[in-house]
Amino acid sequence: MGCSDGGSAAAPSAPASAESGSTPAGAPAAVTAEPEPAAEPIACTGDERVEATGLTIVSDDGPAVLALGRCQVSLTDADLVGRQVGVDARGEARVVLRDSRVRGGAAAVVVRGDAEVELPGTEVFGEVRLAGSASSEAITEEANE
Repeated sequence: MGCSDGGSAAAPSAPASAESGSTPAGAPAAVTAEPEPAAEPIACTGDERVEATGLTIVSDDGPAVLALGRCQVSLTDADLVGRQVGVDARGEARVVLRDSRVRGGAAAVVVRGDAEVELPGTEVFGEVRLAGSASSEAITEEANE
């Protein structure tokens, strides 16, 4: 799902009405905001660095976060959902999810090779899977600064 600058407009305000009886005279009417659209999945490769706060990523085709090579991904207060896998870290990638939520259909987190995933304060819904030569030391619940 792509983001566009001109695709969303604020909903017009409903005029105050004496017939509604739901708001006292002079009180502002309640406004219901549209939820923020989900961000595109993150695919980080090579020596790239990605940092973000407050993202929601829902991916139907692949992981919400794919980290390859020596890339570094640091997300705070993120909601990550992958149809099969939430986070897939490979090679020497390093992924840090702080105070976030991650889930996937087959596994919430998959770590391969020498990749590392740190999950301080993060809720994990699903399996955490080590594949290939990954060791159990690759997954930590505390950040290693």
